[in-house]
Amino acid sequence: RRSAVTSLSMNSVLVLAAFAQIRYTLRTQHASTPNPPPPIPPLPPPPPAPPGEPPLPPVPPSPPPAWPPDGTERHFVAVKGGRYGVCRTKDGTTGTKHIFRGTKRHTEASCRSNCFHTERCVAYEFSRDKSICEMHTTQIDHVLPVSGSVCMAKDP
Repeated sequence: RRSAVTSLSMNSVLVLAAFAQIRYTLRTQHASTPNPPPPIPPLPPPPPAPPGEPPLPPVPPSPPPAWPPDGTERHFVAVKGGRYGVCRTKDGTTGTKHIFRGTKRHTEASCRSNCFHTERCVAYEFSRDKSICEMHTTQIDHVLPVSGSVCMAKDP
């Protein structure tokens, strides 16, 4: 019975040694032969529109982010309630606005820059969570606190 335990223990040691050798070999081969990851394939084209429906218009590209800062940030001020939240008019509505749903490249800086360079824009609202830029054309009175959003008005 003792020889069976000894041979079992010896077999376990040999198996562990073999696994250690294999692991060492794989590590050293992996470290010495750098293989770049395979390229990411392009996204497939969108499916065609159903019969009888017009195709969707192409999404315009998002403007490049305004970085380094373009100086427009000094032309905006927080309204009542601070800057963190959604824009509201004196009567508590959203007022008149234009919504731009961008890709993840849309930033607060690009939203602010677009508002600054649009004469009718009086305030911008940017949602980091949804990457949505709203340019308001109705005077904004206050901010309704909402996490993940920023509202800033043009400095008169």
